[in-house]
Amino acid sequence: MERPNTQEDTPGGRSPFTEVVTRRTRNRRIQQAKRETVIGTKEDGELQAGERMAWLFVGRLKSTTTAETLKNYLGKNGIDGDVDVEEIQTRGRTKAFRVGFRFSHLEKTESADFWPKGVLALRFLFGGHGTRSFPRRIRNAYE
Repeated sequence: MERPNTQEDTPGGRSPFTEVVTRRTRNRRIQQAKRETVIGTKEDGELQAGERMAWLFVGRLKSTTTAETLKNYLGKNGIDGDVDVEEIQTRGRTKAFRVGFRFSHLEKTESADFWPKGVLALRFLFGGHGTRSFPRRIRNAYE
């Protein structure tokens, strides 16, 4: 028995295929949320916005490294101002830290020349509700 090739060849003129209708995607929800976001412009002495921070995951550090050691290293290399360094629990022998500093310094820290050989540094992306905060995306660490 031969299969019909066109819609006209099928009984009743109906196509044997079902047209797939796209569902709402996550991107639409994100776009909608962006449209609803409001950033204030009014000058008010009592209530002010905080300074924008950049967050990095810094890993593959020796087990003897402390938060204070990392903070001192950043200070010596031009990352001044309010620097927040918090140790992250790891399973191996190396240590890792979540590091926060002024957003204006981010470009300096994205250079491989800024970090000692073998140290892994990438943007820290915070997880949502019910997830652990950990980098979600890891670049090739051997670049």
